[in-house]
Amino acid sequence: MQEYWTQPATYDALAFDTRFRPELLDLWLPHFVELAGLAAQQRVLNLGGGTGGFTRALAQRLQVEVIGVDVAAHLLRHAAGRGQPPWRSPRHS
Repeated sequence: MQEYWTQPATYDALAFDTRFRPELLDLWLPHFVELAGLAAQQRVLNLGGGTGGFTRALAQRLQVEVIGVDVAAHLLRHAAGRGQPPWRSPRHS
């Protein structure tokens, strides 16, 4: 059985990124922001940031500082190729 933390290595970055279509973010991002009590100018750490779709949406829509972290280097490369915020890998920092 594959260990859980290795599963992101098998994700297809483009397919994974479809989860963050604007109409889906419009639906559930406000609920997350309210639940987390986020406000502009705060710092947010997104563990398991994947391709950065959610991280990027938070940074753009809420004007917060977000750092995306993931163990899957190929997902981080995909995220970094699409621009800010900063992306980190705990195994490759």
